[in-house]
Amino acid sequence: MENKRQNIDAVLFSIPPILLRGPHLAPALLKSYAQSKGFKVRCMNPSLDLFTSLPDSEKDNWPYNDFEKFYSDKNGLLESTIDQWIDEIMLLKPRIVGLSTHAWSSMFFLTKIAGRLKKRHPDQIIALGGPPVMEAGQSLLQAKLIDYFVSGDGEDAFISLLDGTFDHPNINSTKPVGISNEQFNNLPLPDFSDSEFERLKARDPKNNRIYLIGSRGCVFNCSFCNVPSMTSKFRYKNGTKFANEVFAIQKQYEPAFIELADSILNGSMSTYREFIQALVERKNETGIQPQLDAFFRCRPKHVMSPEDFKLSAEAGMKRFRIGVESGSYEVRKHMGKKETNEDILYTLEECLKNNIGVNLLLIAGYVNETEERFLETMNFLQEIRRRDLDLTIDTVVVNELYISEFTPLREQVDQLNIKNLGTEIAEKSERFWNREMEDGTINNSTLRMQRVRTLKKFAQENFRALGKILVFSSDEDSWTSSSQNPEAQKSG
Repeated sequence: MENKRQNIDAVLFSIPPILLRGPHLAPALLKSYAQSKGFKVRCMNPSLDLFTSLPDSEKDNWPYNDFEKFYSDKNGLLESTIDQWIDEIMLLKPRIVGLSTHAWSSMFFLTKIAGRLKKRHPDQIIALGGPPVMEAGQSLLQAKLIDYFVSGDGEDAFISLLDGTFDHPNINSTKPVGISNEQFNNLPLPDFSDSEFERLKARDPKNNRIYLIGSRGCVFNCSFCNVPSMTSKFRYKNGTKFANEVFAIQKQYEPAFIELADSILNGSMSTYREFIQALVERKNETGIQPQLDAFFRCRPKHVMSPEDFKLSAEAGMKRFRIGVESGSYEVRKHMGKKETNEDILYTLEECLKNNIGVNLLLIAGYVNETEERFLETMNFLQEIRRRDLDLTIDTVVVNELYISEFTPLREQVDQLNIKNLGTEIAEKSERFWNREMEDGTINNSTLRMQRVRTLKKFAQENFRALGKILVFSSDEDSWTSSSQNPEAQKSG
């Protein structure tokens, strides 16, 4: 497609705060795809500059800062900062400004930036993309802060915006249509040329990273997760092709890590084996060893053998992010996670044997987590410690249950008699929902926060390799470093 326009067709602006270990993946993917169709696209990410401008006390909280509180007594500072960003965008005279949001922590800046941009440039077309649009897109559209939002796969919808047709089914829709597996396999490599990656590397020489993705969607359908509704179906790249992409990116940018953004890397075990085998072959050919970090699902021993773990380590797998969620099988079964405690312990054993770190994800206050089932979780964590399997766990993430829209759990709210869920994003984020449990206890924010703190305290006091704990809750969105092992704190 020939495009003779001299000015930029689109600016893709990453809404802060974004993690500063590596460049934002989604805009780089969209830029590469659009440029393959003849369009001119620029990516902008102000997070590093914003971080640099903060006082040291605020830097410690990044990216979980309470920006509303921070700017409350700084008259004009927020507006002047946003105006500076808008001026930089408008110097390029884009036909479309794409606002790319990655997490709920960006909602404060998103509303401020979109509102200010519309006020100063009312005719500017603004489109929004990213995971939060499934819940936030429609309300932002109704508030006239944006003109379009894109849910799910963004490539063809972005081209529709650039073409001026605005008719793709993923535009202003919460029922997105996914691209085909063939198209996904043939997408160009992401273009990080606008990312100032050298600055990110200089800031964090040991833990900087490039993000890549080898699959979209998920073969599972966990009750609390809206990934299947966003991506409509599971698609995955040929293992050998994806391995080649990993090596191409490693050679081009030389990151300390490549973090794989797949919802689950081993969703297809046959493809996963092809991938790690190809990685080993490329390593032997080139002498290059990418270090990889990925989300991972616990599999039984007959599905993922000890040899699979050994090959994973040889391929460069340095960390698996594992959603254990609970030590109660009944809780996990309701979630749609059928792995047994023995499957989880087996996975941790193999990770320990093969020097693969584990980022352990837990959910506090699930909808059927009675007091007895919470005690099962505590007993399970104690068993992990008793077997010395805590020595492979370098990070623990504790999430107070958040009930997202477009999830199986959201569809069960009436059936489960969940009260006070809230309708607006701010209300739901406060997690004021409650439910009377089978054992008579009331699952409310007070009970859930007690359990969050109990899990956090146990991990801090008992997991000896722990580098940090991340807590996401209505009361405490922050991370806390463990002082037990200073070396572990340096882990990615």
